[in-house]
Amino acid sequence: MQTAFKWFQRAAENGDSEASFFIGHIYLLGQGVEQNNAEAVRWLTPAAEAGNPNAQNFLGALYYSGRGVEKDFDRSFFWTEKSAKQGVVSAQYNLGFAYENGIGVTVDKRRALRWYTEAAFEGNERAIEGRNRLLSQGIRP
Repeated sequence: MQTAFKWFQRAAENGDSEASFFIGHIYLLGQGVEQNNAEAVRWLTPAAEAGNPNAQNFLGALYYSGRGVEKDFDRSFFWTEKSAKQGVVSAQYNLGFAYENGIGVTVDKRRALRWYTEAAFEGNERAIEGRNRLLSQGIRP
């Protein structure tokens, strides 16, 4: 694992965004290395900037929770939205939650419903609950 890690790290240092995502993900999970959220952010950021939707989703979650970075709801929303628009179901749910609760954005229950619906159609249970909750409040598309 260490040899592969070094090759991926070298590729990431040379601008390979997929390798950067791989290294960030390894640090995020602590697989073969000591778990380190700050290092995860360091490596996930270039991958997210290059358009990797999973890196964007992870960064959104890290900025939301303040793990490895200072908590920043605006940046969390920024990365989560980018990921959701590329079809990452958990990001779609998280974006609905952000719109419903005004996290990094002004409350907009119609937009929340839209994103919950997107994720619900993919089977996300929390999104189904969020969608049903908003519909029971009379929110319509």
